[in-house]
Amino acid sequence: MIKVTATVRLPRISPRQVADWPSNLNSERYQHWHRDHRRFEYLKKTDTLVGSCIYIEETIGGVVMRNIWDVVAFDEDRSILLKAESFLPTYLRMWADQIGDDTEVTSELMLGLSQSGLARLCDWFLRRLIVTQRRVDAIRQHAVEELEKLQHMT
Repeated sequence: MIKVTATVRLPRISPRQVADWPSNLNSERYQHWHRDHRRFEYLKKTDTLVGSCIYIEETIGGVVMRNIWDVVAFDEDRSILLKAESFLPTYLRMWADQIGDDTEVTSELMLGLSQSGLARLCDWFLRRLIVTQRRVDAIRQHAVEELEKLQHMT
């Protein structure tokens, strides 16, 4: 499994404020969040967010990404886990940890298989053709920019 992780420390923000962000997200706020965000739409929204389905369109590293994400888990005090509706197993997890008066926020994109010898072959193939180091760097930079902007959006 390929993991792309970004962590940012946000002064004077609580984990709850960070976790509230997804439940109050709409298209306008999504586009304001990052200059490369194009479209956000709840295809289905539940009261607890778990079971919700989200369409997201954004540009990362010059490539337009269009994804449908299912909300698999949501802890309103700490974290969210999304699973992409795609051929390739893809998960996005974001969590927040209190550090004194600040909050450390981490975003982790996980691509590929997580078990078996087939996972190593899959990772090798992905790294050569799809998830190159250049793409990983672009994804990480995009995530850092998103997380840093949360300081002013919460």
